Amino acid sequence: MNVPSFFIPDIEPGNAEEVYADFAGWCGVPVPALAERVYSITFGHEGEEWTATVGHTLVGRTLPLGRGKKYQPPQPRHDPATVLAIFPGSPWYVVTDHILRGDVGSRFANPFMCGRGDVARFAHGPEQVTR
Repeated sequence: MNVPSFFIPDIEPGNAEEVYADFAGWCGVPVPALAERVYSITFGHEGEEWTATVGHTLVGRTLPLGRGKKYQPPQPRHDPATVLAIFPGSPWYVVTDHILRGDVGSRFANPFMCGRGDVARFAHGPEQVTR
């Protein structure tokens, strides 16, 4: 995954820190240091696995059913909300454009809480590649 330097979608770089601080206040969390800012997180929600990546819509997939049930291959899931910011913590908070830019029809509240899964942090230098 190519990981960009910190940004907020559709916000001028000169205004990003102020907007990010506003989002943090909305979530009731402190503003993370640049090295702690989250670009993407994968998390479980109602039997599905979802990925929230800043600047992208939410994508997910169903998980295989439990033991003793007929196997069904994972099915893709999509949500129209675009991720604007992700804040680390317990729980983690994800801010989307749902409601902020009109009702995009998301199944997720805004902001919504999730548990920690796989995390990619923003690069704080030239773009980096993580695995």
